[in-house]
Amino acid sequence: MWEAVDKMTELGIPPSTYTYSLIISRFLSNENLELALQFLFHMKARGLVPELKAAQGVILLAARLGYPRLALDLAASFEEGSVRKLDPEVWMNCLIASAQDLYVSVNSYQSMVEGLCHNISTSGRWCHSMLGHDSSSAKYFTCRRNLH
Repeated sequence: MWEAVDKMTELGIPPSTYTYSLIISRFLSNENLELALQFLFHMKARGLVPELKAAQGVILLAARLGYPRLALDLAASFEEGSVRKLDPEVWMNCLIASAQDLYVSVNSYQSMVEGLCHNISTSGRWCHSMLGHDSSSAKYFTCRRNLH
């Protein structure tokens, strides 16, 4: 991997969002949160928005390793700078990590609830379960709405 990055640098080819995502995924597979964060911030410093998969991977790793505040800050930062929303799984892992570490602030709790409920309200509002991230929970709310 580093040989390819060095060759790109030699040829004057700047790393793209995809290149950074591949580098970050390599560090995520080794559970190296420090280097994954370093490249995530290096990428943001260059004005590049991380791919959803890379951002979610870093947030999930931070939550899994017991850094709920970092995970929540990264999640909030990503959603502020992107039109894409994180998967409910990411918010649920942030909630679990926060509960395990007994760290929950009012703002972080509100962000987690909004992240988890976003897909349900979208699918329920339009009566289409497939509009939500988790179609099984959305089907329940969609069916309930159709019955009323």
